[in-house]
This record gives sequence, C-alpha cells and structure tokens, in this order.
Amino acid sequence: MDKFNLVKEFSRELTSTLELKELAKVINNFAVIKLGASYSSIIVDGDEKYRYEDQHQRVFDEIEEQVLKYIMRVRKPLIIPNPKKDYMLHRIDGIDSFSHCIASLPLITKSQALGSLNIYFGSTPDDELVDFLKLFAELSSSSIMNSLSYRTMETKSVTDKLTGLFNRRNFDIEIESQIEKCSESESPISVMMADIDNFKEYNDEKGHQEGDKILQEIGEAMCSFSSKGCKAFRYGGEEIALVVPGLKPEDAFEKAEQIRKKVESSGKITISIGLVTCLNSSCPASTMVSEADKALYKAKKEGKNKVSATIILDKALNPIDVNDASELGKRK
Repeated sequence: MDKFNLVKEFSRELTSTLELKELAKVINNFAVIKLGASYSSIIVDGDEKYRYEDQHQRVFDEIEEQVLKYIMRVRKPLIIPNPKKDYMLHRIDGIDSFSHCIASLPLITKSQALGSLNIYFGSTPDDELVDFLKLFAELSSSSIMNSLSYRTMETKSVTDKLTGLFNRRNFDIEIESQIEKCSESESPISVMMADIDNFKEYNDEKGHQEGDKILQEIGEAMCSFSSKGCKAFRYGGEEIALVVPGLKPEDAFEKAEQIRKKVESSGKITISIGLVTCLNSSCPASTMVSEADKALYKAKKEGKNKVSATIILDKALNPIDVNDASELGKRK
C-alpha cells in the first residue's frame, strides 16, 4: 500500500466541497474504490446517515446502531472479523448470513465525537490497512467538522436568532426564487403577512421576556403550517411572513385561517393576517409584499384577529378583495 500517495490523493479530494452530503460521498467512494471495501457508511450526530451509493439494507442499520453506541463510549476503532459470532450483534435478524468484516471508526476532532465511519471488507484487514484506516478516519473527521461548522454559519446567516425563522434577507431571496418557479409552471403564489395584535400593550403588561416567548410561539405556529416549498420568515419586529407557492386562493386562505385559529387557541394573544395571491405569478416581489401589507392593514382596521385577502389576476389589473369576488372571506 502506497500510504503517502493515498493520503495525498484523499486530502486533495476532501477539499473539493464543504457540503456534508457531497463530502460523505467523497469519503465513502474512496473507501470502496481506493481501499477495496465492499460498502461504507457515515453516521453524523447520531441520526444523519450517508451510505455508499445510497445502498440500504436493514441489517447494516441494526449493526451500525449497536456499534455506534460502543465506539462513542470507548472512542476507539472497533474491528469485528466475524459479526455473526460477536456478542453485540449475534441476535440481529439476518446476521447469520452476513459475511463482511466490519471496521467501525469513531469520527473525533478536538475531543468532540461527531459519529462513526463504518467500512465493510470481504476479509479481515491486515495491520497496515487498519493503521491507514485510523488516519483515514482522522482526516475525515477534520473535514466533517469543517463541514458542520460551515453549515452552522450558513444557517445563522439566513435565520433569525430569537425565533429560529428565516430572516428578512432570506425572504427577499426566497420570494424572488418562488415567483420565478411559479411563473415557469404557471401556478399561483401567495404571500402572507402576519402581525401580532396589541403586541406593545402585551409587552408593557407582561415584560419583554414574555414578549419574546410569544414571538417564538408565533414562529413555531407559522412553521407548523409550512410545507414543501413553503417557508416562514421574521420580516421585522413582530411581523412574520409566509411565502406559499402553488396553492389556489381558497387553499391559501384556509392555511391562513388555520394559523390564525391556532394562535387564538393559545388564549394569550391573537394575530391579524394579510394575504395576497397572484394567480399567474406575474407580479414582482415588491407588489406582492405591498399588497399583503395593505391587506394586513385592512384586517387590523376591521377589528383584528382576522384574515384579509386579495387576489391579483394579472399585474395589469387592480387587486380584487375576496369579499367582492366570492364568499371566501366570509368563512367561519
């Protein structure tokens, strides 16, 4: 084994990406293609699993679940030449026909245990290969740690610290992106602007810490109604926005009503929501936001704790209040 060149090649490949999924692919591919393994997988933070070529077998999962607990405790590599006879694994269903040798290595950096690297061989690796696997795991650990740090920084850059919602900067990016996607698919897009009713009075009476808790609860309520392609954002102050692609006006209205009712059911506070739906996705983001704000102002003016909605048929036409267009706004 030419250790020097292998380390050099592997180190070079590790610098090719900071994305964890792609990095795990690099590591798993190298284990199989360059080190002659039959299969390889990586577990990070206990529940994120990345497999070689997305292969999935139940017996692998059960083996790795048992082995992970052990190596996270002892923080040392574990080589199991004959899994079917191992005391930790012999009760796993299907282990009797399992013919691989397992090399499970802890991913540790700066005294922090990140997870495990599990490599399967057709025969027991010799001492030279085992020594190289330890180095292989060390190099992998450092790169995975960098990837996790990068992901944390990336998340912080687009999320609001208090609520955990995406921030205003990310809203501006997302709404432009979703308008473009909906325009290509000729599907509608909606924007909701929600504002906490009488929030200043609540803060004055309960204190700012309780006010912060309410903002967090509203954020959680908005997130609970998020779905694929639908994100919630802290737009500013106590105003929270939701970008909702692909829903018909009545469905978007129903989603807004569900959010409003969930907040109301807490018994602590209520929210008003302004909703705008552009049927052909022809409106610029600035118009969508402006019309949602106008609808929110209308909801506040008409007594608060309600949803006010408008529909835009085309950017060349004025928005239509749903109360004028149908019975949609009169639902209970």
